[in-house]
Amino acid sequence: MNEYNTPFIIGAGWAGLSAGIYLSQAGYSPTLFESAPQAGGRARSVYLTPHLKVDNGQHLLLGAYREYLQLCQLLSLSEKTMLLRQPLQLLFRTPHHPSREIHLPAFLPSPLHLLWGLLIAQGYSFTEKYAVLSMMSRLLLHDFTLSSDCSVQKLLHTYQQPVTIIQYLWQPLCLAALNTPLHLASAQVFLNVLKSSFIAPQYHSNTLLIRQPLSDSFVTPAIQYIQQHQAKLLLRHKVTQLHITDKTVCGISVNQQFIPCSQVILATPAHITRRLLAPHKIFLQALTQQLAALSFEPIYTAYFQYPEHITLPEYMSASIATLGQWYFDRRHCQQPGMIAIVISSQGHHTTFSSSTLLTYLEAELQHYFPALGKPLQRFLIKEQRATFSCQVNIQHYRPQQITPVKGLYLSGDYTLTPYPATLESAILSARLASQALATEH
Repeated sequence: MNEYNTPFIIGAGWAGLSAGIYLSQAGYSPTLFESAPQAGGRARSVYLTPHLKVDNGQHLLLGAYREYLQLCQLLSLSEKTMLLRQPLQLLFRTPHHPSREIHLPAFLPSPLHLLWGLLIAQGYSFTEKYAVLSMMSRLLLHDFTLSSDCSVQKLLHTYQQPVTIIQYLWQPLCLAALNTPLHLASAQVFLNVLKSSFIAPQYHSNTLLIRQPLSDSFVTPAIQYIQQHQAKLLLRHKVTQLHITDKTVCGISVNQQFIPCSQVILATPAHITRRLLAPHKIFLQALTQQLAALSFEPIYTAYFQYPEHITLPEYMSASIATLGQWYFDRRHCQQPGMIAIVISSQGHHTTFSSSTLLTYLEAELQHYFPALGKPLQRFLIKEQRATFSCQVNIQHYRPQQITPVKGLYLSGDYTLTPYPATLESAILSARLASQALATEH
């Protein structure tokens, strides 16, 4: 291999695959290097048993994910076949209190759908509803932009949100969106999510549940697209070194072999990107310091397989004051009888053994749904570095896609976009990095 002018993409997660698609569309034939035996990164499908395939985390998309939906169109993926689109329905359960519900209607434009949804919300007092509407209207006057960032917790206190509305609305939404606790989470990034989802066309607030395993719904079609455009994907090819001379990329080492190149997109996770850049502090000291400031949050996903006739009343619901935070009925993902439970961010659950945690979660599930009985199988998937910790002033530490080194670009959900660590952010970063590479002189 000696194609010096061929762009190289390091990493074949969603950011790397998206970059491969965008460069292929622009007329390039990039080569993607992936150290793992499969593509997809932190959003892929895995086999729990020889006959049971699930995603390595339960992913929920939003109608506001324009980058993702546009990429699906490019890949000729049918939304009706691939996605279950629903108006937003939020159901919050607690073990010993009545549930609370918010349903956003599909028949009203934005922001009237939000106003109506809050007015008819069940289980909330007039004071709680008024507090939410007052906060959203005041934020709208300032275009959901803060003069300086603060924690989500401080923002909610500033806008005098009742403790109950924090517990039954803002806290679960913050954890779901930012995977970061209220007292640490960036209020500005949270407001970016609220603005793009609710103060936008009505369908932006829709939930999009992927009907098929992630590998089937994006990873495999992405690989097929780039290969049809003469791009290459090399699995089990670990990039161990990045070579830079005179502030210009000149090559990479793959499996200890030097390969010359002039353009590289690093689509690796932030901690691996930092490791590859660390030897080049003379050129990249500020960038490596930015990466060093990032910390990470876990996401645990438990899967419980019941007989195929078992179903939950809703495809998605939240649980308050329990270990399990969000419940998903994967019947809509062509897995009848499968229930997924998600736990976001840090917590004392991380100190439990897998068996102990599964037992706790099974008991919580049984409390809400006594008719379930015993599961046939149960599994736990732990992503210890699922996302970066989206803390106050995080936007100061997220690096741009363009670096000070000629020919070197970054792609990944940790790079600077308006959004937290989501699939949408990964795809957006890939588009920005690819556009920058294509316009390089």
